[in-house]
This record gives sequence, structure tokens and C-alpha cells, in this order.
Amino acid sequence: MQTLRFCSTNTRANLFSIKNDFSAQLHKFLASLTDTRWKLDGKTVLYVPEEGELADLDVAARDKDLLQRLESQCTQSARIFLAIECGCLFRMTILLSH
Repeated sequence: MQTLRFCSTNTRANLFSIKNDFSAQLHKFLASLTDTRWKLDGKTVLYVPEEGELADLDVAARDKDLLQRLESQCTQSARIFLAIECGCLFRMTILLSH
């Protein structure tokens, strides 16, 4: 009877890849959840991941995956600010036209 074994030479790299993908999806979900929850109260609250605060600045600056996840959160926050600003301008336009 033959035994088939799966051995990966990049096991550590695969684990980091899984961790990075999971972290990115988790932050995306938590940002969406935070936004949805506070919208019910008519408030805007931004989700800020604590992941970047835990790392040393020099180490974090070299971690491309961490930077990419934090940039993604900044982009999502910028979209929320833009939506708020556009909504305010739209409401002001309607009020001024009446």
C-alpha cells in the first residue's frame, strides 16, 4: 500500500499568505459592520484597525502586506468621507434651490 504525502517547501510562506488574506477580509468585514451599525443611529464612525499600532514603526514600514491592508482601510474611509461631503453638498443645493 502506497502512502501519498503532501509536503510543501513553502509552508511558512503559505501560512503568511493565509494570514494576510484572512486579515484583509476580516478588516473589510469589520469596517462594513461598523459602518452599517452606526448608520442606523445616523452617525458616521470609521473602523481603524489596531494591527498597525502593535508593530514597531520600522518593522511595519517594511511589511508590504500590512501597509496594503492599512491603505485599503484608508481608501475605504476616504470613500465614506467623500459620500458624506457629496451628500451634504447635494442637500445644500436642494435647500438653496427652494
